[in-house]
Amino acid sequence: MKNLMVSLVVFSSLFHLACEKDRNNKNISACALSMKHKFEKELVCTEKGTMESNLYEGIYNNQKVYFVDIMCPSCNTAALQFGYTCDDKKVMFEEFSKVKDVKQVYNSCTKEFME
Repeated sequence: MKNLMVSLVVFSSLFHLACEKDRNNKNISACALSMKHKFEKELVCTEKGTMESNLYEGIYNNQKVYFVDIMCPSCNTAALQFGYTCDDKKVMFEEFSKVKDVKQVYNSCTKEFME
């Protein structure tokens, strides 16, 4: 009986954690999770709306690329030079303006995925 109670508590805890993860991460792709971990040290938030570095994805030369961009209205930042594919291949941007369909994937201030 004791083993049954312990098993029930463990199962209940794991089920709760899985539900909590699903609620917070919605339907996050494995690639987005991987890129979030890859750029973990760069995804920082000093102050929401003032200085934050977030994870984005876009399409460049017909391939999906992930990159970190700084959201800072008063900063003079240089255009991004590279991103990574889901296969962890580094892609150099000739012109960042050619990256299309850019959308935020992860917000460093709210600690939430946007997908």
